[in-house]
Amino acid sequence: MSAPGLNNMMIGGAICVVGLIVTVVSASSGGNRFVFAWGAILFGGFQLVRGLIAFLNYSPPGETEPGSSRPAVAAPPQLRPIASFPEPARIMIEALSGAIRHPSQPTPQELAAIRSVLAATLNAVVSDADLVAAAKERGQSAEGMVPFIEKRKSLLDLQMRQAILRGCFLVLMASGPRPYAMPAVLSLGKAMGLEEAPVRQIVADLTGSLDGAPREVLVRLDSKRAEDGGAIELRYSALMECSACRGIGGECKRCNDDGRVPVEQTLTIKLPDKLKTGDRLKCDGRGDAPMSGGRPGDLFIRIVVDEARPSA
Repeated sequence: MSAPGLNNMMIGGAICVVGLIVTVVSASSGGNRFVFAWGAILFGGFQLVRGLIAFLNYSPPGETEPGSSRPAVAAPPQLRPIASFPEPARIMIEALSGAIRHPSQPTPQELAAIRSVLAATLNAVVSDADLVAAAKERGQSAEGMVPFIEKRKSLLDLQMRQAILRGCFLVLMASGPRPYAMPAVLSLGKAMGLEEAPVRQIVADLTGSLDGAPREVLVRLDSKRAEDGGAIELRYSALMECSACRGIGGECKRCNDDGRVPVEQTLTIKLPDKLKTGDRLKCDGRGDAPMSGGRPGDLFIRIVVDEARPSA
């Protein structure tokens, strides 16, 4: 794609040049008839000037600097001490540091998540040393931040509340899916005066890794059962909510902080008729249970028809 005005410049210039050539040749021929191609010269000159103006005023797609045709370049995030931020931003930094699981030993992933959130929200960053100091000073979990946030919610507009919730969720999930991430964010949202449904919507696009995994069961059928279909009983293992921690994890020894444990499942399904080897059936939501905030996985049944197997 060419810049606007370029075609007009080329066409106008060509017409103008042709007009000038005709005029010069006519004048130098010495004949009684003199041809002045004023129409071509004027029209071509007009198109040339018009195209030049459009070309000079053109700027590539994207934001531009005021009064300039050049694209604007975003300033890099500034490294600032925590005390230099306005109070709503300091509250955000406190909340993000409170989402660090072990304040005395934050992981590189947690620190990177905080830097990313601050850069996107405030166009500023805080040194790792300041973040570690803030985390150690507060020394509490995301749930422990509830009273702190509740007392200061009047200082936070809706945009900042949303940024804090998304940021805390990202920090909680920085080292991998965590079953306590959604409950902690829901508690923070409640402290800010937000209902559960809006909070879930705010972080909805971040919850994919909380979904339960699919499970697959191989079912062998004799030719008659494959032809006729009918009810069969399936037995398989899937992850289900841990009863010891009620799916929250949090140092639970039984589920090893996953919030789920393997449980033997029994499921009766009705097979359709005319099944053949390679057919795959799906049972919605009968795979692994999700971590809190995710969706259950599906169960897939892969059919193998054993022609040599005697009919039941």
